Amino acid sequence: MFTGHKHSDDARLKMSLAAKRQRHGPVSTETRRKISESLKARHHTGWHQTEETKQKIRDAVKDRVPRSGYKLSEETRRKIGDALRGKSGTPHTEEWKEANRLRHLGRKRPPETGRKISEAKRGKKSHAFTAVCRRKLSQALKGRKHSALHRQRNSAAQKRKFKLHPELKWVAQSPIAKQKRARSLAAAWASGIGSSIERKIAACLDALKVVYTRQVPFPPYVVDIFIPKYSLVVECDGSYWHGTAKAEKYDRWRDRKLVSECGVKVVRLREEDINSDAMKLVLMLLNDISGGEFRCQSRIV
Repeated sequence: MFTGHKHSDDARLKMSLAAKRQRHGPVSTETRRKISESLKARHHTGWHQTEETKQKIRDAVKDRVPRSGYKLSEETRRKIGDALRGKSGTPHTEEWKEANRLRHLGRKRPPETGRKISEAKRGKKSHAFTAVCRRKLSQALKGRKHSALHRQRNSAAQKRKFKLHPELKWVAQSPIAKQKRARSLAAAWASGIGSSIERKIAACLDALKVVYTRQVPFPPYVVDIFIPKYSLVVECDGSYWHGTAKAEKYDRWRDRKLVSECGVKVVRLREEDINSDAMKLVLMLLNDISGGEFRCQSRIV
């Protein structure tokens, strides 16, 4: 069974000591000290393999099929799938999860390890989730908010990433990336119900039979409501997000960009005016643009 197998010097020494203990009883303190001193001189502190041993292992396995890039055949994958179908691993207990979290809390990878992982993942596409999986994830994460500590760590991680790889920052700010981000934000917002003031303006436009579109991307921006007939952009500004001087300055700059680059007219409606009388506000706006062709007596509350 062990033909050709050779024990290391340490293994032979241990076997010899075990045999001596059987013949002569326990090893004395002096003998233990000598053994300890002899082991310290052998470069096996902490039981790490020497460079010579590592080289022997590399030479022994160099002719084997490498694991990196190795792909199983279709038949093998089918057999593994049939064998594992219907089986599930033992779920971890809450105690184990908490202990594992605490064990890894604050642990940081060495910079060299992070660099190797980054280089290995570079150029590879992330795993694509199925529609069912994405729906389940969306339902599970709905309403969940990140803590202040999590947001702080995420911000610091993004800054470190852009510092180590400055080219990624320019990729994230490229026109193509901005267009994709605008479209994804528009699709995500349009799939929901929108803000309350936006719904009031939309109800007024429906009552007046005005054709409009909500959450329209004008890359890199997304506008609340767009009326194609008049090339009119209607922005519904809530007091919380648009009430500061900094927000108003940014809104004015954004409106100038939309007018100059997209060729549209921009009108901003404040939350207080919308809540006061949305229909009156919409009628004044449309009549001013169209020359007074709209009439409506109903009021949207």
